[in-house]
Amino acid sequence: MHVRLFGSLEIENGDGPVWVGGQQRRVLISLALESHGLHREVLEDRLGLSRGGLRTAVTRLRAAVGSEALASVENSYRLDFDSIDTNQFEAMLREANAQRATERAETLHNALGLWRGSALQDVADEEWARPAAVRLNELRVAASEDLAEALVETERTTGGTTGIRPKPAIQARRDGSCHMRSGGDR
Repeated sequence: MHVRLFGSLEIENGDGPVWVGGQQRRVLISLALESHGLHREVLEDRLGLSRGGLRTAVTRLRAAVGSEALASVENSYRLDFDSIDTNQFEAMLREANAQRATERAETLHNALGLWRGSALQDVADEEWARPAAVRLNELRVAASEDLAEALVETERTTGGTTGIRPKPAIQARRDGSCHMRSGGDR
């Protein structure tokens, strides 16, 4: 099962997209940000739910994603998904830091390709999600700047290009907003 948090929430399993709405959507996003899981009381407080409301949301979420994907351990919940795009993005950034310019440019280009809109778009205005959304959007801006530097370095040292073609892209801004631009490296 794959979760996408860049842009509006999307979940896919082997059979295609999985629809998750309402409180279940917020529970899933909240848990996806916490790889170690969250205590039931933290979720209730964070999402403004009663114990029964959280239990209902979790039951519905399990029906949508499968019981094996949402584990309960000692009054805590934890997601067990194959991949979450935010985790993939950060892993690719770490990988790029150890690479030479040409490989770094390719890795950063691929990492930025995971973005489909602002981080945590569905909940970015909620107090509990704002710090993670800001941090991820700032990482996006830094990755875009690093990509530009890697492309320049590649052209300077090899006299060639990386094969990354200019195309319309969403340009991240430091304030977390995005806008379309007509060309560039991504």
